[in-house]
Amino acid sequence: MKSFFWILGSGTLAVSSVFSWAAAGAFLLDIRVGIVAWLAEVPQELGDFGALVHSGLTKKRALSLNLVSALAFPLGGMAAFAMSFKFNTDFLIAFRELF
Repeated sequence: MKSFFWILGSGTLAVSSVFSWAAAGAFLLDIRVGIVAWLAEVPQELGDFGALVHSGLTKKRALSLNLVSALAFPLGGMAAFAMSFKFNTDFLIAFRELF
């Protein structure tokens, strides 16, 4: 159980961190695109919560651990937004030409 949590937790932190940069780019492009990008994170968090509960954690413990790992998303997004004032962040927006 302990190794499962560390694997799931580290994977979630990595994915949330990377995805937050893409979502920040989407928000820089258009607020509607950013909201859709942010909503794409919800199924992952629900799946992580279910996996933690299925592994034997109580719902309260699984929710608290999932909340901690999910904080990588807004923190990464805020970092990307803050950096957009100093650096060119066009690379965050993969399909910028479509909009």
